[in-house]
Amino acid sequence: MSDYADTSFIVSLHVAVDANHARAAQFARGWTAPPHLPLTDYGTYEATNALMQLVARRQLSLAEASALVREIAAGQTTGIFRRAALDHPAWLRRAHELAATITPVANVRALDLLHVAAAQLLGRTRLLTLDVNQRRAARAAGLTAPEL
Repeated sequence: MSDYADTSFIVSLHVAVDANHARAAQFARGWTAPPHLPLTDYGTYEATNALMQLVARRQLSLAEASALVREIAAGQTTGIFRRAALDHPAWLRRAHELAATITPVANVRALDLLHVAAAQLLGRTRLLTLDVNQRRAARAAGLTAPEL
C-alpha cells in the first residue's frame, strides 16, 4: 500500500466527535489488512496539538485527549501505523521546492506542503486527507488524493 495519512485523517479516524469521523471510519473499514501508514514525528506532534486544541475548545477532556494520543501511538502495535523517520533537511528542502512551484498556482498552506513533502520522501503516492486545501496541494504535487 502506498498511502500516507495527514493529520486531518488521523484525528478524524480517532475522534468520535469530529465532524469527519464517520467518513474516516468508513474508509478504514475498507482495509483488508493493516495499512501500516507512516507516522512521523511531525505527524505525531501535529495530531497531539490538534487533540489539545479540542481540549482548549472544551470538546474533549484532557484525559480523553491524552488517551487518544496513546491510542494513536498504539496504532504502531496494531499495524495501523508504522514509525517513519524523515531526513529533516531533505524534507524541508522538498517542502521549499513545493512552495516555489505549487503555492503560486494552488495557494496552499506551508503545513500542507510539509505533509506532501513527507509523503513524497517516504515513497507514498496517495494522500489520505479530509482537508480540501491539503487535497489540492497533494494533487498539484502529483499525488492522488481521493475524496473521502
